[in-house]
Amino acid sequence: MPLRPWTPPYVEYAPPRPNSLYVMGVDPCGHAARDHAAFQVLEVSDGEWRQVAVYADHSEPLAFTKEVMTTAERYNEALVVVESNGVGQSILALLRNWKYRRIYYEGVRRPGLTSTAQSLDRMTAILIDSLLDELVLHDEDTVEQLQSYRHDKRMEESAHAELIRGDPSTRRRERHHWDKISALMMATAGARTMPIRKSRAGLQPIHEAPIHSGQYRFDERTREIALARRPPSRWYSDRPRAKLFLP
Repeated sequence: MPLRPWTPPYVEYAPPRPNSLYVMGVDPCGHAARDHAAFQVLEVSDGEWRQVAVYADHSEPLAFTKEVMTTAERYNEALVVVESNGVGQSILALLRNWKYRRIYYEGVRRPGLTSTAQSLDRMTAILIDSLLDELVLHDEDTVEQLQSYRHDKRMEESAHAELIRGDPSTRRRERHHWDKISALMMATAGARTMPIRKSRAGLQPIHEAPIHSGQYRFDERTREIALARRPPSRWYSDRPRAKLFLP
């Protein structure tokens, strides 16, 4: 399928499909809402992560979060992976306050995905790997940003660092040159953690048995899939654990 031109701020390249799995990578606006914000939606199936929707615009956090939630709900309650640095915390707080259930957690009580030097190297590697294999892009502007990307996200400074120096960094390019790439990194990192469907053509519904525990939602079927695909490891065993019987 040929690339399609970008018409801001939002384009859908494919409508949601029943029983399909979707992930949304969210790159919030920069410090004090001064920058562009973006999100990318991917349809995740075995051997293919297909770009189905893209948003990018200069947005303040409240309006942007409404766009995120509306689109995520439209795409079968997509798993939302938000960069948790800076303004991302306000977006995560709004999503949780609005009771959106499918938020990516990088750890216990740690919603979102923190950008550090180590995690950015890992996300860049996942993005490169997916470009060589699963990822299918339709947005012409995303491809152009990929071609000119210069590790801009790793060079980005915090608001605190800029305040100390007193002026913006001359090394930092404007975010609209690479905002979609940042969102795409979040999306591919989230896609790597999702259960795998056999194909886009023959999707079968998964019968979930959700268990609600506080703010977390656990899917027993997802656990079955993860355990079946888990490689052998010396760090943990499936042997029955000892039980403590109290009088």
